[in-house]
Amino acid sequence: MKILLVDDDLGIRESLPQKFKLKKWEVSTAKDEDIAIEILKDKEGYFDVIILDMKMHNDKSGIEVLEFVKQQDVTTQIIILTAYGTIPNAGEVMEYPNSFGYQVKGIDKWIEQLLAKIEKACKRKKDKDNKREQEEERGRKLYELICSILERIDNFTKGHSRRVAINCIAILRELKKSTSTNKREEKDKWTVGMFHDVGKIIVSKEILQKIDPLTVDEIEKIRKHPEVGASIVEGVYHLEKFSDCVKYHHERFDGKTKGVDRPAYPGIKSGKDIPECSRIIAVADAFDAMTSDRAYRYGIHPDDAIKILLSEKGKQFDPDVVDAFIKAYYSRPRQIDMSDEAKEKLSEG
Repeated sequence: MKILLVDDDLGIRESLPQKFKLKKWEVSTAKDEDIAIEILKDKEGYFDVIILDMKMHNDKSGIEVLEFVKQQDVTTQIIILTAYGTIPNAGEVMEYPNSFGYQVKGIDKWIEQLLAKIEKACKRKKDKDNKREQEEERGRKLYELICSILERIDNFTKGHSRRVAINCIAILRELKKSTSTNKREEKDKWTVGMFHDVGKIIVSKEILQKIDPLTVDEIEKIRKHPEVGASIVEGVYHLEKFSDCVKYHHERFDGKTKGVDRPAYPGIKSGKDIPECSRIIAVADAFDAMTSDRAYRYGIHPDDAIKILLSEKGKQFDPDVVDAFIKAYYSRPRQIDMSDEAKEKLSEG
C-alpha cells in the first residue's frame, strides 16, 4: 500500500510513518499542500491513500489537494485528519469524489482507528479500480471494433491506429524522461492513439481509397473527422476525457489555416494551447501516414519522413514533440521500414 501523509505537525509526520512501516506500507510525507501537490504531479495515480490535515499553520484548508486529486481523475482515497470534533466545510469536503472519511487526532485509540480506515479506504480504491478497468475495457473493445470496421473499409490504413498508439507511448516516455511516466499515462496515450481517427467512419470507402485528387467537397468531408471523432468519444463513459485530444490532432503548431500545403483543421487552437496529447498524435500520425502505402502513393522511407518532420518543427508540429519522437525512433533496436510490397513495386518501376 502506498500512502501520502500531508500534515504540518512534525511529530505526526515522524510518528505515523513508523506505524505504517510496521505494516510494510510505503509512505511519503509533505508538510503542506504545495509540497503535496508537487509530489502528486510527479507521481500521478501512484498513491492508494492520502492522509490530509485540513487545517495547517499556513491557514490553507486542504481543499487545494482535494481539488487537484479530483482533476487528476484517479481513484486515490483521501482520509481527512482534524484536531477538532468537526471539519470546517464538512459537507463540501465530503462531496469530493475521492473523500473517504475523516479521523479526529488525539482522541483515545485514534491511531488504531486511522489504520483501520486506511485498510478500508484501500479496499474501496481496489473496488473502484476494478470497476473502472471493466468500464474502460468495454469502451476499448467498442472502439477497437469501430477501428477494425474502418480498416476493413480502407485497408490501406490497416494497422495505422496501432502503430500511432505505439509511437504515442514512445514519444510520451521521451518527453517525460526526467519525471518518468506511469501506467495510467501510457494507457491513456495508447487509447487515444487507437481512437484518433474514429471519426473517419463517416467518410465513404470511395473517398478513402480514391486514387485521383480529391474534390473540395471530399476534402471537407475528411477534415470533419476530428470533430466527429470527438463527439463519438464524448459518448463513452471514461473515454470522454480524450475528446479534445481527438478533436485537435490535426491543428498546426503555427495555427495556419491557409497558405500552406497542410492547413490546420478545425483551426481553433495553436501552439501550446493545443492539448499535449493532440500534439503527440499529430507527429505519430504524420510519420505513419508518410511511411505507409496509400491508395494514391507508396510510403516514403522513414529517414525521408524524419527530414520532413524536422522541416516542420515550429510550423506544423511542436518542436519538442518532434525531437522526442526522433530520439525515441533512433533508440529503437529495429527501425521501421517501408513495406516489402512497396519496395518490390518501387524496384519494378
